[in-house]
Amino acid sequence: MEWLHRDCAALGHNLALPEPDRIDVPFEQVLEGRFILGSPDECATEVAKYQELGVEELILRCQWPGMPGEEALRALQLFGREVLPKCVA
Repeated sequence: MEWLHRDCAALGHNLALPEPDRIDVPFEQVLEGRFILGSPDECATEVAKYQELGVEELILRCQWPGMPGEEALRALQLFGREVLPKCVA
């Protein structure tokens, strides 16, 4: 995902965006508040924060451009096996 960030910034895709949404900033700053990434426990903790706010649906994206299908399937299986059970009441 970091390469996508660099490519978009290099192409100037950020120039029309308001300052908080700019992508010509450090990659870690782009991730902040936009994605849930981490270990299964870290992801479950982050999902719980949204549940506390009343969010009932999230969009799960396990595959990114250039990512092998096997790796995406493994990520989806990991989410279903180790994250989802911690999030279901």
